[in-house]
Amino acid sequence: MVVDFAKLTGWNGLTLHVTGLWQFGGNLGADIGVLANPSGLVSAHAARLDSFWLQQALFNNHVFIRAGQFAGLDFYGEQEYSASFLIEPLDYAYGNLFSNTFESFNPAGTPAAEIRAVPWRSFYIKSAVLSGNRNPYQQDPNSSHLQISNTPDWVLETGCTHLPDTSGHSLHPNR
Repeated sequence: MVVDFAKLTGWNGLTLHVTGLWQFGGNLGADIGVLANPSGLVSAHAARLDSFWLQQALFNNHVFIRAGQFAGLDFYGEQEYSASFLIEPLDYAYGNLFSNTFESFNPAGTPAAEIRAVPWRSFYIKSAVLSGNRNPYQQDPNSSHLQISNTPDWVLETGCTHLPDTSGHSLHPNR
């Protein structure tokens, strides 16, 4: 769900984003004994508040400030066209990013803040600080407590896209 406060209250550039999920099922890769899971949808059985944040667009949609709770791997480390792939390491994000850096993953998002600059329609640079919770399912079982534990993660990304989003909500059409 996205609430555009410009339409609701006249506050230009402010949006609220909220998503939740209930997921269950087995790990097909473990069941058939493969090294790379054939699905990127595998995760713990959970009912969670997936992500929520307030975002303010500034300078005619060239700078965005976002704060709330989200998964770092949803926005950093994921390939832009990853949804085209079936195999897990290409479908979502590389699995070693959590085990090496504790970058948060979907659906176990953590408190985070981000700043993103889009100086040209097809170029962006962004950086965020995320709570590097070592065991997010135990530290925040339903993802509604804004639990900050362990050390922070700092992430940075710069890139180009040939399909810029003119609405200012996201650089990628599927996010």
